[in-house]
Amino acid sequence: MRKEFKSASFPLWFLLWGVFFLLALPARGAEPLAPHRILYEEGTGRVLLRTHFPLFPGDEYLAPDGSWYVVVKTIGWRAEGRRRKSIPSPAFEGGLEPGEASPLGHPPARVIGIIHTHSAESYRSPAGSPPQRRGEIFRVGEVMAKEFALHGLRPIHSWAVYSADGEAAYYQSRRTLIALRKYPLSLVLDVHCETAPRAELSLRERGRHRAQIRLVVGRGSQGERALGLALRLIEVARRERPGLIRDLLVTKAIVNQDLHPALLTVVVGSNQEELALAGEAARELAALISSALEATPELGTLPPAAGRADLAGSERGGRLLWPWAGVAGLVLAALFLLYLTRA
Repeated sequence: MRKEFKSASFPLWFLLWGVFFLLALPARGAEPLAPHRILYEEGTGRVLLRTHFPLFPGDEYLAPDGSWYVVVKTIGWRAEGRRRKSIPSPAFEGGLEPGEASPLGHPPARVIGIIHTHSAESYRSPAGSPPQRRGEIFRVGEVMAKEFALHGLRPIHSWAVYSADGEAAYYQSRRTLIALRKYPLSLVLDVHCETAPRAELSLRERGRHRAQIRLVVGRGSQGERALGLALRLIEVARRERPGLIRDLLVTKAIVNQDLHPALLTVVVGSNQEELALAGEAARELAALISSALEATPELGTLPPAAGRADLAGSERGGRLLWPWAGVAGLVLAALFLLYLTRA
């Protein structure tokens, strides 16, 4: 009797171990315990960047002083960046001369898409305030939309709310981006706020604080064009609105870069910033983009089929591989347990 119990208890313990495995195993790309990642300069330990975006070896960072860094090592929420000896300066590909038709035959349009993948993001709130599904980041997006309209552009501001957090939210926002692509978009902005101390994206001028902007570009199939656009905006900002755009992160993280060649992730201040100051920075950025589009017309649209194929592509499948493998293991263990108990 004791031998039968031992033979039957083995798959039972295996089943319990499988449950623990599923609960304890983080999904690939899951958020670390730290509220943000920190990029240190290699050799000196100087803090270069604090951000909620994942950092991977090979990512690049353009610092406020114009220095380029490449991420060479990551350990948990810490990363090290090595200063590049040569500074990359990709040409802006895909831009059109005034009056020229777009590559796909669409006439130049003035449509700006605005979304918020992390829809619950908000700015400094009174202690004890409950989190909201539609955060204050939507109010910042609305400020940008109104400024674009004042400059004769046509903003399309999505108020879609996504239930997921972190990287998983980007899989939900893909549907919104694909739906927006039926319009001849000049530019798509995914507007966020940073999860970091206020000083990370704040500048003190003449005795008052000023929120700053961080641009983020993904390394997807459209990354080079978006990088060229981001560098163009930084160049114009340093000339016309110094201090507005602080820095630029080029990341391997999933930011849906593949869905449009002019998709920019825009981070407006820290979540410790005042909403009014974040709105003022957003308004300045919208005015800057509006003037920049006068000199650099839009890129045109992409075939919607490409985005729909990507939605079920390898990135999504890779993310779900480990959970499904765990479920399969639990099913096999349960069947084995049933077989032994009936034998």
